[in-house]
Amino acid sequence: MGLFTRKVNGYLIKPGANLTLADLSGANLMGANLNKANLSNAKLLRANLTGATLSGVDLRGADLSGAFLPHANLMDADLRNANLSGATLYRASYARANLRGAIRTGVNLSGANLSGANLSGARLAYANLTRTALGMANLTGADLTGADLTRANLVGANLSGVDLSRLLLFDTTMPDGRIALDIGTLRDFRW
Repeated sequence: MGLFTRKVNGYLIKPGANLTLADLSGANLMGANLNKANLSNAKLLRANLTGATLSGVDLRGADLSGAFLPHANLMDADLRNANLSGATLYRASYARANLRGAIRTGVNLSGANLSGANLSGARLAYANLTRTALGMANLTGADLTGADLTRANLVGANLSGVDLSRLLLFDTTMPDGRIALDIGTLRDFRW
């Protein structure tokens, strides 16, 4: 096997691998290189993907409940309708990723890069989005109930249809570039 190839739970793990419907629950994929792999509808419950390279990966409909993905690279990944409930996703890169309709209730995305990501219709209720880069992200119709956006960057983000009344905002850069110092300042914003 090559430098980036290894067997996990009987599956050959390598860039471009077809792992559709694979059951990799609890697998240790720390630092794995799965660029352009197909993991659609795969089971990755509680899998350790710390620092994994998942750029351009197809994770549509995958179950990543409780998965551990800090510092992972998911740039340009397709996570439409993936279940990320209870997943640890802090300081990962999701730049330009498609997370449309993804389920992520109570997830930790602190310090993550979601610049230009499609999060329309995503369920981010009670998510930790502190210091998260959301510039130019599409959050149309996303559920952000109770989300903590302290020190997050939302410059150029689309918040159409988002209820902003239940967000925790402190030192948050809003879509128009102004800083929300506390929830009370929201009444003054028009974007």
